Amino acid sequence: MLELGIVPAITKDELYRMLDSLSEEEKIKLNRKFRKVWRKIAKSNTETAKYLGLGVKEPGAYYIKRRNSMVVYRIGEIINAAIRADQSPVPIQPW
Repeated sequence: MLELGIVPAITKDELYRMLDSLSEEEKIKLNRKFRKVWRKIAKSNTETAKYLGLGVKEPGAYYIKRRNSMVVYRIGEIINAAIRADQSPVPIQPW
């Protein structure tokens, strides 16, 4: 999942613990990948862009939660489509 730009965490505390276990270089790389993914999703539709706060300088917690859930949802869709097509979902490179 790290290759996709997400950390498989459920709670905020869990996320921080997982991020603390990474090196600074890996954290930077992961943040960039995540940013790339959610921006690509946001740019696919103007309504989605508003929902995810594309262009907002200092996003609130609600935008951050929306971005996280949208990225996880999109990855789930891709995995389900691959399974339905009777293919191996790995490697996934949707963006």
